[in-house]
Order: sequence, then C-alpha cells, then structure tokens
Amino acid sequence: MTKERLAEIKRITDAATPGPLSVDDHGVYVFDKDMNMVAQMRGVGCGRTDEEMKANAELFSKSRTIIPELLAEVERMRRILLTCPACGTSGTFSEYERTGLATNCEPINKILKGE
Repeated sequence: MTKERLAEIKRITDAATPGPLSVDDHGVYVFDKDMNMVAQMRGVGCGRTDEEMKANAELFSKSRTIIPELLAEVERMRRILLTCPACGTSGTFSEYERTGLATNCEPINKILKGE
C-alpha cells in the first residue's frame, strides 16, 4: 500500500464522525458517543437478511476505531527493519520508499510493490 493511499484513508477517517460508535439492540441504528444517530442500517442495500444487516451495522460502527488502529499498525510495521536474504540490503520500509534504497534488490522491490 502506498503512502499516498494511507494518507487518503487517514484523511477520510479523520473527517468522519469521531468514534467510538455504537449500535442499538436491534442492529438498525448507529450512534456516536453522545447518542446522535449517524447511520441507519435498514432499507435497500443494508443487508439481505436481518442478521446481515446487524453484522453490517456492527462493522460500520467498529470500523471507526478499527481503521485508526490498523493505520497505526501499518505505520509501525513500516518502521521494522527489512533485510533481503539474497543480497543483505537492509533498511526500513519507509526508508526504502523514501530513498529508493532497494532499486537493485528484486525481493525487496516485490515487498515494496505489495507482491
């Protein structure tokens, strides 16, 4: 995943209603921490069954806290040292991306490209 894509996800997440969000007992309405309704999971496209609608509501509500956690984990992982077993090239994902250290190292280039 590129740093531009990560920045886009962070921008979208930061612009959304602050979390945590919660779901009512019926799995229909999603509320913010002040109990303002932010989504209604009933109607066309909200789920093929009541169970799926409830699962969609839970996913929607939990994503407000899960996405920032995942972004933080991606950033943490990008700081971990990568070493190519073939050539010994070593650096963090962020360093490779920023400086192009791995331009001649095919295994590291595949990782950087997400292959």
